Amino acid sequence: MDRPQADVPVTLPDFSDARAVARWRAEIHAIWGEDDDPDVPSTPIELDGVPCLDAGPADAPLVVYAHGGGFCLGSARTAIPITARLAQQLRVISVDYRLAPEHPYPAAVDDMVQVCRYLAADRIPYALAGDSAGAGIALCAAIKLRDSAAPGPNALALLSPHLDHGSVRRHGPEITELAALSRAYIGQHDAADPAVSPLGAVLRGLPPVLLQASEEEPLAPQSTALSRRIRAGGGRCELDLWRGLWHAWHYHRDLPEADLALAEVRMFLLEHAKPR
Repeated sequence: MDRPQADVPVTLPDFSDARAVARWRAEIHAIWGEDDDPDVPSTPIELDGVPCLDAGPADAPLVVYAHGGGFCLGSARTAIPITARLAQQLRVISVDYRLAPEHPYPAAVDDMVQVCRYLAADRIPYALAGDSAGAGIALCAAIKLRDSAAPGPNALALLSPHLDHGSVRRHGPEITELAALSRAYIGQHDAADPAVSPLGAVLRGLPPVLLQASEEEPLAPQSTALSRRIRAGGGRCELDLWRGLWHAWHYHRDLPEADLALAEVRMFLLEHAKPR
């Protein structure tokens, strides 16, 4: 409640107007907050030229994190409410990947892959995690690493993931906005292209996956479908659907359900984010 609030509802800008996009992004980020956590501080670093935040014990299992924000918003700093709680027991490198519309697909995925390859070059085992748009980007990165025969993650934790740019069937202002953000991200690609909508990709050969979503959110069917497809291909996937919550509730501080969900994520990653 202490955050600055917009005097009028914040509406999507004209994505062809760079200044309007910058103003819109700054206003949203001010509302969301980009404050560090005093108990688990983050350190800005660059890995192979990609800006990141590094938090948590240096000798803990490593997680590379992709923030949410509809592919056009968010930052490693807006994700601190999640990453700081994960970093209580894990080392978390949160990636400031490039955002659409200035940088449509594959820029964000390439940034995640670049960080992962940099870590793998030093033989550092890692897991991949993300929320909302970032969860979809994390899955795309894992698939791209698998297909290039590069060392991939040892686990995936996907929170309220956005995995398919063409399958959200509900209507309303929220879905209309989500569709506009998707179009800005996928650019000239077809929404059904598995490269941008990883729900349709070949999913064999992935590490263990944890999926968390709320039953009430429009993206929940995507998590259910992904879990079904991974299991059908012989993979391991844990699907955890929560009731009475909303999309990416994990961001809310002092919410018991957020703390419980992130505690489950920590336990999963502590178990699996180790050398295979």
